[in-house]
Amino acid sequence: MKNLLFFNILISIFIIVINCQLDPIIIKGSNFTKNSITYIFDKNSNYFSKWEFTDVDLPFSCTNNTVIRTCVGSVNETMAKKFKGQVLNCINGASECNSFLWKDYYPQPIIEGEFKPPTKGGYVTIQGYYLVFGITKFTILPSTKVPIIGDLESSTIDITNLTLDYKGGCGARTFIWPNNFNYTFNHQKPNISSISSTDTKLIANGSNFCNTIDSVAISIEGIKIDKSNITLIDHEIFEISYTQPYCKTVSLYIISGGLESNHISIDYKPILNSVNSVSKKYGGLITIAGSRLSPPPSFLSNSTIVVKIGTYDCKNVTYLNQQLICTIDPNDNSNGDSVNLPIKLTINSISNDNNLLFSFDQPCITNIIIIQGEVKLIGKFFGTNETTQIFINDVQQINLKINVNDQQTTILFKPNQIIKSKINVIVNGLTSNTAEITSTFYSIQNPISPSVNGQIVNITLYNINPSNYNSIPIITLQSDKSKISGIDLKNSTDYSKQHTYSFTIPKGCGRNEYSLSIGNDTNLSEFDYNLPIVNNCSIGINQMIECVGQYQDFIDLYKNGKIKILFSGAIIVDNIPNKPIKFTNSLISFPLKPEYGSSELKLEVCNEFTLPIKVDISPTVDYFQTNLIFNATGGSILIIGKNFVKETIDHSHLHCITNNLDYNCTFINFSTISCPMNINGPNDKSLEVVFNNKHGNISINFYPPLISNCTISKSTGLLIITGNEFYKQINNISIGDYNCSNISFINSSYITCLVEQQTNLIIDKLLFVNVIINGKSGGKELTIYNHDLINSKNNIGIGGENFQASKNVKKGFIEKNGWVIAIIVIGVILVVGLVLNIKFKLYSKTSRILLKNRIKKNFKKNKPVKKSKNGNSINQSNDNILHSSIDSMSSPPLPPPQSRLQPSISPINSIDDLDSQSTYNDQLV
Repeated sequence: MKNLLFFNILISIFIIVINCQLDPIIIKGSNFTKNSITYIFDKNSNYFSKWEFTDVDLPFSCTNNTVIRTCVGSVNETMAKKFKGQVLNCINGASECNSFLWKDYYPQPIIEGEFKPPTKGGYVTIQGYYLVFGITKFTILPSTKVPIIGDLESSTIDITNLTLDYKGGCGARTFIWPNNFNYTFNHQKPNISSISSTDTKLIANGSNFCNTIDSVAISIEGIKIDKSNITLIDHEIFEISYTQPYCKTVSLYIISGGLESNHISIDYKPILNSVNSVSKKYGGLITIAGSRLSPPPSFLSNSTIVVKIGTYDCKNVTYLNQQLICTIDPNDNSNGDSVNLPIKLTINSISNDNNLLFSFDQPCITNIIIIQGEVKLIGKFFGTNETTQIFINDVQQINLKINVNDQQTTILFKPNQIIKSKINVIVNGLTSNTAEITSTFYSIQNPISPSVNGQIVNITLYNINPSNYNSIPIITLQSDKSKISGIDLKNSTDYSKQHTYSFTIPKGCGRNEYSLSIGNDTNLSEFDYNLPIVNNCSIGINQMIECVGQYQDFIDLYKNGKIKILFSGAIIVDNIPNKPIKFTNSLISFPLKPEYGSSELKLEVCNEFTLPIKVDISPTVDYFQTNLIFNATGGSILIIGKNFVKETIDHSHLHCITNNLDYNCTFINFSTISCPMNINGPNDKSLEVVFNNKHGNISINFYPPLISNCTISKSTGLLIITGNEFYKQINNISIGDYNCSNISFINSSYITCLVEQQTNLIIDKLLFVNVIINGKSGGKELTIYNHDLINSKNNIGIGGENFQASKNVKKGFIEKNGWVIAIIVIGVILVVGLVLNIKFKLYSKTSRILLKNRIKKNFKKNKPVKKSKNGNSINQSNDNILHSSIDSMSSPPLPPPQSRLQPSISPINSIDDLDSQSTYNDQLV
C-alpha cells in the first residue's frame, strides 16, 4: 500500500514537470452551462481538444478568428453524471491525453436552486453540475469538511443530485472548490411553530434556531430583550424569562443567523382562581380573584370587559384591587341552571381557559368559634334547619340539633365532644369549604350574657394542656384588644378535665368576640351582653304607642344613641312637638303617626335585636270624597283616613248600600284608598256607602258631552261628531243656526245626524256645534270639513280617527237611512250601464277603420329609407312597414288604475284622440 502511494506521488510530480515544460495555456474567457463548457483561448495559445474521464470523454469543437480560438464541449445530462474523478486533458487536437487537467481550469460548479440546509444539520441535498471536479468532499471555509453520502466511484451515484452529511451551523457559510470558486449559502429561515407560557417563562418551539445565544436576537412586541433573559436556546426550542401581569396579546419573533423568523402571537389570558357565591333570588356582588384580570392600565379606559356566568350576565364590571367586581341580577326562575356554571371572562376578545365554576347559594364558612361547648360556624348560605347537613371528618352527623339563623349566616350545633376535626356543610347538594377545629381546648361561661353595666363571670376551661396548668388565663376582646386576666377559683386540683376562673367583664353592649388563652392553648369564642325585655305594646291615651318592659339598665345607652326603636319599617325619631318619646325603667312610648300600620316593634342595641312584639293598629276612615265626576265608563271613590296598610287594604272592598254591590279597593298610601266603580251615566246619582264600619253619602256627577271634531258629507248631508261622554239620551244637536235631524247614537265617542240645509252653507265654516244629552249641554266652535274629501284623500276615518270607527258611523247611518241609499245606488248603476253600452258600440264599429287610417298616416309621415351599396337611398317594402306598425300598435302602455276600472267619457276632439281611445277599448274587449 505504501509503495502504491509513493508511485502515485512520483507520477503526479512527473506530470507537473511535463506540464510546466509545455507551452502555456492562455484562457481569455469561459462560460459554463449545464449544456456546454466553453473556453476562449488566445489564438496562438495551447487549447483543450478533449477531456477524458473514467467513463466518458468530452471532446471540444474549436473555431478560430484572427485573435481568439473558441472551444466548446457539448454536455448532456448523461455525460454530466459521469464528470468525476481525475480528468486527463488532450490539447491541440492530440489523439492521446497525457496530462491531468490543472485544477485552475476546472469548470465552475452550477448550483441549481437554493442550497439551504437546516441549522441542526443532517442529510441534505445539493443539486447542480460540475460539483465534484477534483474533490471527494465538500469544503466549507475555512476548513470544515462535509462528506458526500455514497461512493463517487460507483456507477449508480448521481453527481448532479448529491446528498451531504451536513453537521449543522448558523448564519452565512461558504463552499470552496479547488479552482477557488466560492458559493455562499445560508440556512433555512427560522420558523416559530408554537408558543406557550408559564407564570415566569415564555417557551417557543419551531426549527432552524441558532444554538448559540450570541447568534440570535429575540424581540417581544418589537423590543429586543436582553440576552441574559434567554434561558435556553437550541435548534428547535428557546425559552426566555418573561412575566406578563395583564391580559393582552404579545407578539414574538427571533433573528437567527441574520434571518428573521415569522412573527407569532400569544394571548396572555385571564386566570380565574376563586369566586364568591350570591343568592339566586336576591342577586348581589360577584368578586373574582385571579391574575391578568385587566388589560394594561393605559388601555383600561377603552377596553371591553365582559363576565358571563352560565347564561347570566354579570353587569357593571369594575376592576379594583387586583379583583373583578360585577353585579348579577336577582332571578326568581327556580328551573334555571344554578350550580356548576362556567365563568367566562372576556377582555378585549381574549377569554379565560381554565374552567372555574360558580354556584348560586353555595355555602361558605368564613370562621369557626366554640361557645359554651357548641360549635358556631360563621359564613353564608347555610340553608335552613331542615336542609342543612353537618359533616365532621367526612361523616354526616345524625340526630344533631342544628340552629341556622334567619340570615343563613351562622350555624350553631353541639357535637358529642369537641375534638380536632374538619367540618363541612352541605345544603341542597352544595358542599362548603372546610373549617377545621385545631384544638380540643374550649370554655363554658356563666352567666352566658353579662350585664351591660359590667359583671363578674365564671369561665370553666376544658382539656387544658398539662404544660399550661400553672399559667394565667387571659381574655383578649377583639373590639379594642383590651385584656382581662382570670382569677383561679381553685375549685379543682384536677386540671386534666376542667378548671374554673373568674373574669371581670367591663361595661358594654352587643356581641363581643374574644380569644381566651392559657399558655399555648387558645380558644376563639364570644358573648352577648344582655338585652332589654319588651313584654307587650298597646295604643294608649293621646294616641301614643306604649310598650311595657324591663329597661332600667339601658337608659344611659338610649341617651347615648346606642339603642334604636324600630317600628313600621322605620327608626322612631323624636320629632313631634308636645309628644316626646319616653324611655323609662319600665315604659317606652312614642306618638302614633297616620302612616303607621300594624307592625312589629324591636329594639336595636349595639347591632343586636330584641325579640319582636306585634303592635295592632286599626285603620281609621275620616271621610269619603264627595261630588265626584264620573265619565261614561265610571270612576273611583277615594277614601281618606290614616293607618292604612297595603297588605290588608288590597284585600278589602267598599260596600254600596244603594245598589247592594261590593267594589274592590286599592292601597294608594297610608292615608288614601281608591275604589273603582263601574256605574253608568248620564243621570247623576247619590249613593250610601260603608267601609270599615264607616258610613257615608256621596254624590256622583257625570260629565256633559265633550266634542272634539265634526265633519259633514257634502253629498248626503250626514254629520259625524266625535268626542266623549255620549249617551243614547240625546235631546238635540245644532250646528250654528241649523238643527240636525235623524240623530243616531253609535257609541260613547260617535254620534251622527242629518243636516237638511244646503251643505255648502256649512262646509269649511267656523260654527258652534252643540250637543244636549239628558239636559246637559256640551259644545265647541269648530271648522266643519267635507267628510267625502277627507275620506278620499286619506282613506281613513273622520277627524283622523281609525277607519274602523268611520265604518261604524257609516253602518249606523245606513241602518237608519237604507231606503234612500238603495234608490241612489240603483239609479247610478242604470246611468253608468247605459253610458258604457253606447260607448262600447261606438268603439266596436270604428276601431278597425281607425287602426287602418292610423297605419297609413304613420306610413306617409315616417317613411323609412335605407342606403344601397352605392350610397343611394331606397325605400323599404310596404309589407315590412305595415308589419312594423301593427307590432308597435299591438302593445300600448297600460292606463292608470282608475281608467282600467272605468273607461273615460271625455269628449273626442280629434281623430288621434279617437284612435288612441279605440285601441285601448279593443284591449278591454
